[in-house]
Amino acid sequence: MKNLIFVTVATVTTFVMWATNSVRADSDEARVRQVILAVADAATAFPRTKDHDSVLRFFARDFSSIDDVERGSIKNLEQTLRQLERDLADDVLTITDRVSDIVVHVGGAIAWSTYKEMLTIAHRDGTAEDESLCTTIFIKTGTSWLYQHEHCSSYPPLPATDLQDSSKLTSIESHLGQGVSWSLLQKGD
Repeated sequence: MKNLIFVTVATVTTFVMWATNSVRADSDEARVRQVILAVADAATAFPRTKDHDSVLRFFARDFSSIDDVERGSIKNLEQTLRQLERDLADDVLTITDRVSDIVVHVGGAIAWSTYKEMLTIAHRDGTAEDESLCTTIFIKTGTSWLYQHEHCSSYPPLPATDLQDSSKLTSIESHLGQGVSWSLLQKGD
C-alpha cells in the first residue's frame, strides 16, 4: 500500500511539475510574441506619439542588430528616433509595421523568434515597402523580455510592387534619416 501511495504521489507531483513548466513556457512564448507585436505597434504609432520610450523600453542596453543596410545598436535606434522626430516637424510621415508568422522558442532566460515583417513608409516623396524575414534573440529580465539581437534580411522585391529594388526605400531613408536605416524602427529594431 505504501508503494502505491508513493507511486501515486510521485506521478501527481511529476504531472504538476510538467504542467507548471508547460504553462510557464507557454506564458513566456506569449510574452515574447507580445513584445514583438508591441514594438511594431510602437513604431507604427511613433509619427503620432513621438514617444521614444514606447519603442526603446523593449531593448536591452547592449542590443545589436544587422540588416541589409547596416549594423545597429541601441544608440543607432535612439539616433533614428531623434532624427525621425526632427523630420516629422517638417513633413507628414506614416509608418506601418506589420509582423506575421511569429514562431517563438524559449529556453530558460533566453528566447529566440522568427517572423516576417512588412515595413511601409509613406512620405511626400512616395511610398516604400520592405518585407523581411527576421530572427531575434531575447533575454529575460525579471518577468520582461527584451530584444538582445536581431537580424533581418529583405525578401527580393516582387514584380507586382512599386518597389522594384531597394533604391526607393534607401532614397527615402537617406532623405529623412541621413542614411540611418528605418529598419531599426521595426518591432523595435
